[in-house]
Parts: sequence; C-alpha cells; structure tokens
Amino acid sequence: MPDSEIDTSDIPEIRELPSDAVVGRFYRPKKTTVTIRLDADVVAWLKASGEGYQTRINAYLRELMYRLRPRRRANETAEAGRVRQPLPRHDRPRRAHR
Repeated sequence: MPDSEIDTSDIPEIRELPSDAVVGRFYRPKKTTVTIRLDADVVAWLKASGEGYQTRINAYLRELMYRLRPRRRANETAEAGRVRQPLPRHDRPRRAHR
C-alpha cells in the first residue's frame, strides 16, 4: 500500500511538545574512518583519561566546529530542531596559552 493511501485522519494534531520531550538526543551522524597523525603526548593524554579517546577527539572537534561555524539567528536555531549539548567541563579541550 503506498503512503498516499494511508488514512491519517484519526491521528490528533500535535500542537505543542510535552515538557519532558527530548529533541535531538538520538541524532547519530554517519561515521567515516580516517587516518590522522597526532603527537604522541597528545594521544597519551587522551588515552590516560580512560576508554573512548576517539569519541573524545570527535567531541572536541565537533565543539570546535560549532564555535567556528557562523552564528545562526535565534529563529533558525529553533527551526533546526536540534539542541546541542555542551561538553562537560572536564572534557573540553584547553586553550593553548600564547
């Protein structure tokens, strides 16, 4: 049966999201395998904080991407439907001292 033949007339319209609704929590972008060369001390630091160092690298790069991305207007962000959660303070990359 094609979608056009499905009767949706008895489904109530959603007028607002419930207060406990979670938006964007299950967003999982497609992963791509890459090979990069990192300084040994950087890798040692990442591995020293436990399992999941590759996930942390991805989170650090994602946070940097969000910081450097041109800012959207408030209404565009709301329309995107995804709420970006900041990294926990201990997982944020430190800024280099100049």
